[in-house]
Amino acid sequence: MSRLQFRILPLGALCTAVLLASCASNNEPGIGSLRDDPLTPGSLDEQRVARLNATQLYDSAREALDSSDYATAMQLYDRLDAQYPFSEFATQARLESIYAQYRSYQPELALSAADRFMRSNPRHPDLDYVLYLRGLINFDRGASDILDALDIDSSTRDPINARRAFEDFGRLVQRFPNSIYAPDARQRMVYLRERIARHEMAIARFYETRRAWVAVSRRTQDIIAKYQGSAVIPEALAMLERAYAELDLPDRAMQVMAVREASFPADMQLAEPPKPQAAVAESKPPKKDKRKESDAPAPTAAPAATPTQPAALETSPAPTLAPAATPAPARSEEPSFGEDGVLMPQLPEGF
Repeated sequence: MSRLQFRILPLGALCTAVLLASCASNNEPGIGSLRDDPLTPGSLDEQRVARLNATQLYDSAREALDSSDYATAMQLYDRLDAQYPFSEFATQARLESIYAQYRSYQPELALSAADRFMRSNPRHPDLDYVLYLRGLINFDRGASDILDALDIDSSTRDPINARRAFEDFGRLVQRFPNSIYAPDARQRMVYLRERIARHEMAIARFYETRRAWVAVSRRTQDIIAKYQGSAVIPEALAMLERAYAELDLPDRAMQVMAVREASFPADMQLAEPPKPQAAVAESKPPKKDKRKESDAPAPTAAPAATPTQPAALETSPAPTLAPAATPAPARSEEPSFGEDGVLMPQLPEGF
C-alpha cells in the first residue's frame, strides 16, 4: 500500500466524523448554533429557531438558562409559549422564565410573571416554589448590604419590600408547611421580623426626640407585644419606662422597670438573628423530562414539572405530571395593624 493510501484513510475517517457530528447537531441543536454571534447573548438565528419543535425549544432554552445566558433563555421561553401554548412544556417555560427574569435583575417583570402564573395555575404542584421565589425577589429588593458595608443605619429606611417578602414567606409557610422551601422561608422570616422591629424602634426614637410621649408609649407597647424575642425589646422597655415617667404615671413606670430588670439583667445582651445566605437563590429549576413530540402542538394533560430547590439540595427529583392536591387554606385571622395603619407581621402558628 502506498503512502498516498495511508494519508487518504485518516482523511476519510475525519470527514465521516465531521458528517456524523453535524447530523447529531441537527438532531440536538445546541444554543451556540442558534446564535447569529456566538459571543453575543440574546442574538438568535431566526431561521434556525423557526425549525425547532417544542422539545428542542425547551432544551435550548434550558441550556441557555444553565449557562447563565438569561437573555437568550427568556427569548426562547417566550417563543415556546407563543408557538406551542398548549404543549406540556409551555407551563414549565412560564415557570422557568420567572427565575430567568429574577436572575437577569428584572424584579418587576419577575413579580408580574409570578402573579400571572399563580392566577393561571392556582392548583399547580409547584405553587410553593413560586411563592418562595416571589419572597426571594422582594427579599433582595429590600436588602441593605451596601448600607451595612458603609456602616450606615438602615433601620430608618422604609421596609416595604421586607414586609412584602415577609408576607410571601408567611403564605408559603402557612399553605405549604411541609414544602422543601419552608425551612429557609422560616429562617428568612425571623431575619425580616427583626429588621422590621428595628424600623419600628427607629420611629419610637424619633417620637422621643420630639418629646411626643403618648406616641412613644403606644409605639413601644406595640413593639413589645408583637416582636417578643427581638433584640430591641430591652430598649423598648426602657423607653416605655421613660415615657410613663414623663407622663406622670409613676406606678406604671415602676411596673415596667420591674419587668425590665427581671427579664433583662444589665449584663444580658440579645443577639440579632444572622442574615440568611443567598445560596438558595443560586439554584436553578430542574430539567424537564425529555419527551418525543412532533412539530404539532400537543394538548396539555396536566400541570408541568417541578422547579428549583435550594443549593443544598441541588439534585432535584424528576418532574411529574400528576395533579397536585389542593393546598390547605391559610389561617383566617384578623390582621393586626400598627398605629400608622401598616400591617404588622406576625409569625404563623407552628413556626
